[in-house]
Amino acid sequence: MDEDEAVEIANSTEFGLGAEIWSRNLERAQRLAKRIKSGFVAINGTVKLDPRLPFCGVKKSGIGRELSHYRLKEFVNIKTVVVNK
Repeated sequence: MDEDEAVEIANSTEFGLGAEIWSRNLERAQRLAKRIKSGFVAINGTVKLDPRLPFCGVKKSGIGRELSHYRLKEFVNIKTVVVNK
């Protein structure tokens, strides 16, 4: 199996909560992590919660963010104001 096939299999699920990549080649792992459709990707470790990091899923794995300052933003409305001179 090559990289493209592995990414295709990983992305073929309707869920996207967490993914793990195990590799001795960190550059390759980081490149693959960018291609994985998942809310969390752990390289050479397991998916686990850390209150300092935002945690979320994509696809059918949840809405919004948990933990970190990103969670607070779920409770506010952001307003854009444009002023032309």
